[in-house]
Amino acid sequence: MVVLPKIRAWYPCCQRTAQAELARWRPVWSREQKAFAGAASSVALSFLAAQTWNWSLCDTHQAPKDTRLSEADEALLLCALDTALENFRQWTQAPASWWDECRNVRMPGFGDARHCKKKLDGFPLRLMMVSALWENVSLDELIMVTEMTDDCVKLKFVPLMESVQTRFSFPGGRILRTTVKPLLLGLVSSREVESVMKEPETMPDGSVVSVGVGLQSPLLLEKIQQSDVLKALASEPPSKGKVRSVDHTSGYSFEPLEDKEPFQKGKWRVHIVILSEDTGGLPAWALEMGIFYGTIDWFAAADKYLKRLSNT
Repeated sequence: MVVLPKIRAWYPCCQRTAQAELARWRPVWSREQKAFAGAASSVALSFLAAQTWNWSLCDTHQAPKDTRLSEADEALLLCALDTALENFRQWTQAPASWWDECRNVRMPGFGDARHCKKKLDGFPLRLMMVSALWENVSLDELIMVTEMTDDCVKLKFVPLMESVQTRFSFPGGRILRTTVKPLLLGLVSSREVESVMKEPETMPDGSVVSVGVGLQSPLLLEKIQQSDVLKALASEPPSKGKVRSVDHTSGYSFEPLEDKEPFQKGKWRVHIVILSEDTGGLPAWALEMGIFYGTIDWFAAADKYLKRLSNT
């Protein structure tokens, strides 16, 4: 059995839709279970794992409006993002035998689609990865439908996403605030997600990777505690009427299967990886099912958007 190193919480700075049917048996759910799964799926589709999280580093307070990141703060965040990237790369490159479960799924319009799950120590929900072969798409298009910017196209084809705000920008990364609309007539509150995101980066093997970590995630704790500014940002309460949400690690990887320029269409292996947690009342099985279906829905919605764009 191949054993990968345990997930790293820090890394030395000097080192750096259609909803597809499951390919096997699907349980019969009660009306209550379907409601839970539907809510979780909607939240997952909106931010690909924006899960409720009530943990804080210290007493919550508002950071001063004139808060600025120092070079030391930026270095701490980049170090944490390097850690997330290291973990992410290990997961996407792990053999099928490393995962607890890895199976083929049917995704109309995509080839060789797989859904893998792994229970990691210290995390209630399982690590999930959905990967698929995406044909007739360019790198520029893949980045366009995955990027998180203030005017990103996700706001056009993911209807539950309300806004994306860049709070701080620094070389190689950004701190984002993403707002998700309320669901089920307000029964599921509007989410607000604070995250640190690494800008897309080309790896030595030619793949392009972007990864993010929730600002309140324990995976950032060791770095956050070294800066009063970062502690203040991480302990801010959500905006009025919003519920704080976070995912531990999420990201995208685009592996080229053909030698093409970024603007040329070709074949890509696309991986989406999500490690999240919930303390907000939705059961774990519904959250995991929601993350899976939300990811499948994102593939379908992004593909539909690109095809519609090509026909205009």
